[in-house]
Amino acid sequence: MQATTRAYLLRRLSIPIFLLIAVVVLGVTGYYLMWRDQGGTLSDALYMTFITISTIGYGEVYSLGHAERLFTMGLSVLGIGSLSYVIGTTMEHVVARQVSDVRGRRKMRESISTMSKHIIVAGLGQMGKQVARELHEQGQAFVIVDLDEHNEDYAKAQGYFYVLGDASEEETLEAAGVMRARGLIATADNDASNAFIIMTARSLSRDLSIVVRAESDTAHKKLLRAGADQVINPYVIGSRRIVNQVLRPALVSLMEMNPSNGDDALRIEELEVRAGSSLAAYTLRHLNLRNRCGVNVVAVIRASKIISPPDPDMHLAVNDHLLVLGTQTQFQKLEQIKVTDVEQQAMP
Repeated sequence: MQATTRAYLLRRLSIPIFLLIAVVVLGVTGYYLMWRDQGGTLSDALYMTFITISTIGYGEVYSLGHAERLFTMGLSVLGIGSLSYVIGTTMEHVVARQVSDVRGRRKMRESISTMSKHIIVAGLGQMGKQVARELHEQGQAFVIVDLDEHNEDYAKAQGYFYVLGDASEEETLEAAGVMRARGLIATADNDASNAFIIMTARSLSRDLSIVVRAESDTAHKKLLRAGADQVINPYVIGSRRIVNQVLRPALVSLMEMNPSNGDDALRIEELEVRAGSSLAAYTLRHLNLRNRCGVNVVAVIRASKIISPPDPDMHLAVNDHLLVLGTQTQFQKLEQIKVTDVEQQAMP
């Protein structure tokens, strides 16, 4: 969007800028030819052209006759006109951009005010951009919060929801819908900034799931005390990924959770059993998910305890989390399961 606006401005300015350059060349050439017999130089001609076009008018470098004065008046009209057009077009663009930004931000905040169960990404640095890309690829609604206007242009170009402001300020997080959000990911470039973001977010929402990026090992406990639910050190994760790629390349390829690989790419998803879910109160054997959807339940997380492999006869309960291995197509079939389907197709 920014590149398109800049290109439009350059197209509008191309003719007046060309005209202005032509006037300068005309003025320098004219004054030089007039004054060269009097010892005038190109520098004198350029100086006279400049003070004429800019309306400074300190005085004539050399005396001007009737013809030279007519030339100067014509040069003034052409120069001042083209220069004024360049300045006016530029100022019009600047003012229109500011008005457009204000309206765009107001419209953006109105759209965000209708969102719920979304994720807030605080900080759009290198890590934040990657997080936003992953969320976008997975179809997850999210809002970016950042102070940098250049990052705002990047977010607009990508079609992301964006709030320009300090994520450690309450009003900024409120504008991002923190009270309606399901989670917050703090990806600022330093631990101190992330700590302030966490404390502000936690004071506004006690149930918010907060994941934070840590720059140092020493900050882990401090960020947890500040209110984070999970602290991720990208250097630890990255080094572990590199080692596993060397030692267990086949396993890493299987577990690579990248939706961009296509609908047939295997990955693990987390499925929450919520109140009113079709999965609640049924056993895994009863649901028969493997035959009906093609997915495999790898583990069940209940009250922070991981049950793996899960007993086929265990009854699922509200707030259970299932770790399910499958493809995008299989997950779509899983989401379409209804209670009536389970009762009609359950195993005897």
